[in-house]
Amino acid sequence: MHKELAEALGVASYRAIPTLSVRQGRRDDTRVEAPWLDGDVSSAKLMDAPDATAQVTPLELTQKLAEAAAALGCTIRTGVRVVGVHRDGKGGAVSAVRCVAEAADAEEESLECDAVLVAAGVWSTVTSEWFGLGRGAWPLTGIKSTHVVWRARKAVAESPYALFCGEDANGCHLEVYPRPSGDVYVCGIGGSDYVEGDRLREGGDCG
Repeated sequence: MHKELAEALGVASYRAIPTLSVRQGRRDDTRVEAPWLDGDVSSAKLMDAPDATAQVTPLELTQKLAEAAAALGCTIRTGVRVVGVHRDGKGGAVSAVRCVAEAADAEEESLECDAVLVAAGVWSTVTSEWFGLGRGAWPLTGIKSTHVVWRARKAVAESPYALFCGEDANGCHLEVYPRPSGDVYVCGIGGSDYVEGDRLREGGDCG
């Protein structure tokens, strides 16, 4: 689907790249040799066919989808925070979304609707109460960690691979994403802090 969307919407950052599953330990003779990957690596195996995985910049994809929706007559609202919904009667259908602009002293407003799609990632879990489902009805857990970017590596630009790494001795699950420029984005550093519940709510350290 993403390939077709990229072609239709002109998403420049979309590209097919091979993805490897990487583990530490004793070396495996069957490993795929990514020229810029070395160190204590036991196996580096393709997770799928080389042309079956791809990457895209999330911001660009989101903006292109919004532009396409606007061209079809949709109204795109930015700079507002959704704080709840209105429902018709007890347990009734959603009739409006409650939101507040990010500007200081902004008043709450209601946007009428007959359908709501919650697409807030792991924070979607805190919206279950809006629909009368109670806390924890949509159990989701996030992983909080550090990320870093290494600047322009020629070998990465010439032979890009995305890497999903098994847990290491520090409790890290590294994910490595090459960029067309040769930069390397790495997340999952510093252990795996699993975040859920009140930590995701307003006032929590990840809210």
